[in-house]
Amino acid sequence: MRKYIFIILFSIFLFGCASTNNVEKKPRIDSDNRKLEAAFKNYGGYDVLVERGFDIHSLDYIKNQAEFIYALQPYWYDEDGNPLDNHFGYYNEKDYYDTTAGGLQVLRKFSNVCFEDKYGTKEELLNEGYIENKTMFYYPSNGEKDWRVGYWNSGIDNNSKYADNFKHTYSQLNHGNYGFYGDEDCIIIKIFNHKENDNFSEFFSEAEDVNVIIVDLTNDGGGSILSGVNFINSLKLLENKKIYILISNYTASCGEMIASNMKNCPNTKIIGIDTEGTVKYAINYISYSFPKLGIKNIYLPCLFIDEYYNNASSLIKEGVGLLPNYWAINYIDMENSIEFDLGEDYFSWSKERKLSDMIGKCH
Repeated sequence: MRKYIFIILFSIFLFGCASTNNVEKKPRIDSDNRKLEAAFKNYGGYDVLVERGFDIHSLDYIKNQAEFIYALQPYWYDEDGNPLDNHFGYYNEKDYYDTTAGGLQVLRKFSNVCFEDKYGTKEELLNEGYIENKTMFYYPSNGEKDWRVGYWNSGIDNNSKYADNFKHTYSQLNHGNYGFYGDEDCIIIKIFNHKENDNFSEFFSEAEDVNVIIVDLTNDGGGSILSGVNFINSLKLLENKKIYILISNYTASCGEMIASNMKNCPNTKIIGIDTEGTVKYAINYISYSFPKLGIKNIYLPCLFIDEYYNNASSLIKEGVGLLPNYWAINYIDMENSIEFDLGEDYFSWSKERKLSDMIGKCH
């Protein structure tokens, strides 16, 4: 009996050894990969990534920063293929356009509207099969044929074909990053960026005495959130004024936040073309150093937003931007849109004024 028991146990032992030999052993996970995974769990967007299907063990065997980004990229786009945070792109400069040569895939994406010289009424264009805000856009400065045919163009660069229409040369801006000019009926402010110590009190003091306020954000690349929030709060107090906010493909970040937070105000109209689509900001980053992986202080997309950006996000898609109330590709069309919106009040406001001339006088 003992003989048979011995034979059975010995057979089990031999089978177990064979099974063990047949199991493929996984390579040891490097300590830097373990540390990276531990640090990554503190990333502000980690829970969102997990909800979208991300598995932390996909980082077990990455060997460099490129593989790190490649593992994460699929989870940083929405269902339409737009980036969830368009502020940052990840790439090696020498391989900017060549992702097959070791460069990192570019995260950023821009979509701009390009217009054709075809106009019609809304009913006419809808009957021809055009779609609102996809292939036809409200363009009131054209008069009765107040809808214009266009199309969306996408790429990794913000190649706005209308950028030169909004450039101005200034000999001096007394406030450094912005300037304003006004008369008895209208005041206009042109903002290029935002700094934490911005003080718009002089502008708003003069704005209280006019009927029309124009905020030119066509070259506003963003900056301090604090400056933008203060500007929004002060502008919303001017409820009895007509406010026009001018935007372009180069209105970005904090500038987009201002425009989007004002869009639903009953006394405000947004005029121009779609903004850049970079309203969120990659404030999260991995601050640890992982020498073997070549990763140090890498910024990661922002997957959550605060109150003011939350208001903005309901109207803005990253990579697409904020859409205006009235589309216009230059200052002449913007001025005609203001004339249309003001109606009879326009002529008391602008007998001898030209929008581009006023903007050029901002200091």
